[in-house]
Amino acid sequence: MNKILVIAGTHGQAMDWMRRNAAERWVADQTASLSDYTIVDHPRQIMGLRDPHGVFVGTWRERPNILEIVEELMLATINANGSLNRVYTQVKMHPRPKPKTKLVPVKGGWVGVP
Repeated sequence: MNKILVIAGTHGQAMDWMRRNAAERWVADQTASLSDYTIVDHPRQIMGLRDPHGVFVGTWRERPNILEIVEELMLATINANGSLNRVYTQVKMHPRPKPKTKLVPVKGGWVGVP
């Protein structure tokens, strides 16, 4: 069985979802363990996977690297996946706003401050 990828806004959100899902699977007489899941923090974790599957939970849209994670998922997906295509479109159409910084002169150059 392939691991279930969990893409969440925070590690805590991912762990909460994994525990609930594992408990639901256990009650349904399916074997379940936290080792059945992988929390995706970086696109590199998806490289080399073939046709991965998983879930987006919590505040996943707020991840600073969500576009790169979704793009890596699309590269690893063999057959067209309508749900993943919708997520990609959603992320691409509504990019996460970049924090506004102001350049301040300091000795030897400039520094960006919020």
